[in-house]
Amino acid sequence: MVKGWKTLMFPFLLGGLLIAIGMNFGETYELYNQWEDEIAIKPGHVFMEEWELAKGVLFEVNATVECGNGSVVLYAVEKASGREIKGGGLYLHFKTSKEGIYQIFYDNSQSFLLPAKLIVVRRVYLINRSQFSALLIGIGSALLIVIGPFFAFKRSKVLQKRFKRRDEL
Repeated sequence: MVKGWKTLMFPFLLGGLLIAIGMNFGETYELYNQWEDEIAIKPGHVFMEEWELAKGVLFEVNATVECGNGSVVLYAVEKASGREIKGGGLYLHFKTSKEGIYQIFYDNSQSFLLPAKLIVVRRVYLINRSQFSALLIGIGSALLIVIGPFFAFKRSKVLQKRFKRRDEL
């Protein structure tokens, strides 16, 4: 039997640290494809395009204003749920949570006089998780699953009384 809860804290903290390291350093991005276009948007209008994307990819849109007053705002919407993913500015990137159609909106509704001409670059990145990252997450989870209950039971008054009786015998 482990003597004291302080001894259990080291594996518990180590497990949490291994999971955090595995989750933060485990993703790499590989450029899958890139598209570049010019888009003209009339003042007071919104231009929309649809992209069918797979689950677990990183989609990036970078727009540069070539002509206009720079009042264009980008945002994305997941078409199936109608949920807005991100918005604001001329740069947009997000990870897809599921396969489906994603709508990208180029909003020039704030401009009343000047049309906007944009140079737009879109990129799709595949996200790869390293096996080492999965191993770190697995080991950290195992430490938490094994050590966590021991920590909780050791602090329990009922179990402490039971263990004291066994130790006295």
